[in-house]
Order: sequence, then structure tokens, then C-alpha cells
Amino acid sequence: MDGKGKIEKRFLKAVRSSGLVAEGDLKRAIDIQAFAGRQGRILPLDRILLKLKLLDREQILGLWRALRYYVWRKEDKQYVKIAVQSALITEDLGEQCLKEQKKAYKHDNELIRVNEIARQRGYLTATEDEAIVRAMHEKRPDLTLQPVSDAVASRPYEPRSTGAATEQDGGDWKSTARRNDLEDLKGYFDSNAEMAGVSDEDLDALWEEADLDDVELDSQAVEIANMPLFDDDEDLDDLF
Repeated sequence: MDGKGKIEKRFLKAVRSSGLVAEGDLKRAIDIQAFAGRQGRILPLDRILLKLKLLDREQILGLWRALRYYVWRKEDKQYVKIAVQSALITEDLGEQCLKEQKKAYKHDNELIRVNEIARQRGYLTATEDEAIVRAMHEKRPDLTLQPVSDAVASRPYEPRSTGAATEQDGGDWKSTARRNDLEDLKGYFDSNAEMAGVSDEDLDALWEEADLDDVELDSQAVEIANMPLFDDDEDLDDLF
């Protein structure tokens, strides 16, 4: 499976993990994608879900954003492991940085690299940060992690925004939102819908829309596609 195929597989798992699309509706979208492939047309799953009105543009970009966090998280855990093993920070401080990163994403919808947190807290110096990142790049040149600039490291820490969901009520809020999303999606398609109603004209419309919307919709998808891939996707379920 090539890189694009792995990205599609990961996006599909993200959709399933989010609970935003009923399984029957998702199967129909996958069937359309497979049917298009047999016709020699490669249709991205996100575009099909958009066209079928199973997800809107913001939801799709949100899923790509979640995948970007997932890829960053994999790299940043390795960064912390090296920092701890090199005795540059304690294990407790490393865990604290990772928890803060996770909290920023889940409660503030903010993406932040773990070395940025460590630098802003003064846990690591610029030289130490650069050394860790350099060591990681020597083993895997396609990593996205970069050393933190002094300008970024000098920014004052911004606490969690007022009114953000807490760890206690965040789960309930997400469950309610997910339930509402699923209710909104019900009724679009029969869960046992077959492919008989899909014509070449339908596929042409999807193909043309894909051409027109690539820049707007795939701004994060392209970034994800260029990121390093991981064989283990178990942590993906923890995104939602």
C-alpha cells in the first residue's frame, strides 16, 4: 500500500472513531469509492462524504486536524523519551508536557508541539532542543518536528481559555454533540443501500468537485499525506 493509500485508511479509521457517520452510510461511501476505482477514477473518501452530505467541510477539516495531532503526538512521545533517557528532563516533567499537549488539543482545540511546551517552561535549552531534534532527524529525515525558535520559546504561557470544557464535563459534552450529529445524519440513506443508483454522471460530478475543491478542502490533507507514517494506529481511537 502506497503513502496515499495509508492516509486514506487512516482517515477512514478516524471517521469511524469519531462516530460522526453511521456505519451503513460509511459503507455506502466506501462502495462508491470502490466503484469509482473500478472505473479508473480515484475519489478521496473525504470528498465523497462531503458530496453525500454525511459530513460538512468543517467536520472533515476537523478530522484532518485530529490526524495531524495524532502524527505529531507519535513524534513528540519519541522526543520526550529521548530527553528523559538523556537525563535532560525528568520522567515526571516529560509526562507533564505530554499531558499539557493533550489537554490543549482536547479542551482548547489547540495544536502545540511538546518541545515548544518544554522550551516555554524552561525545561530545556535551545541547544538541548536542537540536539534532540537533530538526533531524531538522523534516524528519520522525514519527521515534521523542528527546533523551537527563541521567539516562540519566549512567548508567555497562555492558560486554558475561559469556559473551556473540563476533563470532568468534556466527555459528556462530546457524547451529546456526537449524538446530535448522528441524529442529523439519519435519514439520508438506507443503511442497506445498494450501488444500483450510482451513475457515471454522479461520479463525474464528484470528480469535477474534487478538482475544484482540492486547494480549499485538502489544505490539511496534503500536509498529512506528506507526514511520516506509522504502522500502529491504536492511539487513533483516543482522539475522540
